[in-house]
Amino acid sequence: MATELAVIKAIEIAMNALNSVNEHYYEDDIIIGWWNDWGARDQRAHIEKTFKHGRFSREKRTLGIVNGRWYCCFKQAALKAKGHPLDDEKN
Repeated sequence: MATELAVIKAIEIAMNALNSVNEHYYEDDIIIGWWNDWGARDQRAHIEKTFKHGRFSREKRTLGIVNGRWYCCFKQAALKAKGHPLDDEKN
């Protein structure tokens, strides 16, 4: 339970970091994200084995205006801590 709560908090921190990143790529211990590049996200999600349950995207806003989208995937440890299987594991 403590590990799951730590991962949830780390996910919140990563999501907040995406709001302030001015680069086209973001990576930490939990997620990997690409600015407006879903293909790169999908390719890495296949490598991480998080394609089925660990991909997501979110709008990026500047001064309240949507100006792009972050395409992200979870790393393996984070996805497992959230209780989801990797792609090659049984559900």
